Amino acid sequence: MKKIAITQRLIKNETYYEIREALDVSYCKLLDVCGFIPIVLPHEVNFEKYFNKFDINGLILTGGNDLYVFNKNELSKKRDDYEKKILKFCIKKKIPVFGM
Repeated sequence: MKKIAITQRLIKNETYYEIREALDVSYCKLLDVCGFIPIVLPHEVNFEKYFNKFDINGLILTGGNDLYVFNKNELSKKRDDYEKKILKFCIKKKIPVFGM
């Protein structure tokens, strides 16, 4: 079975300070039905570790947070910076990338 890495959206908890990662359950359900194993990428962990350990065959950028250029907030910047690093890595390693 092929393994697909998938990014998550960043959400600020409004009740108390906490940044959360979120992924719509439909993504992993869809990947499973299509015969893929989803590898969910945690934002604060070095993604290269996952790509090397699990021999990732592709990447899905799920969308969510606005692009920082359109919405200058902390979470958009964090996510953009993280996903830019992943994209550069995937281009270098010739790993297919899908954007939602």
